[in-house]
Amino acid sequence: MDTNEMNQKVSHDEGATVTMTEEARRLQKRRNWAILGVLVAFIVLFYVITIVKMGLN
Repeated sequence: MDTNEMNQKVSHDEGATVTMTEEARRLQKRRNWAILGVLVAFIVLFYVITIVKMGLN
């Protein structure tokens, strides 16, 4: 893998460009998966609470 493939360029509205290293991209991807996991857990939690409350009535 050469350096061009290892770095991704991310453009901002201001016209500035940030070059992310492979490690930074990997860490960002890991954070994104963690956020997805938390969101799914909240969705499941609200679903279960709703079903339980409906069953009690």
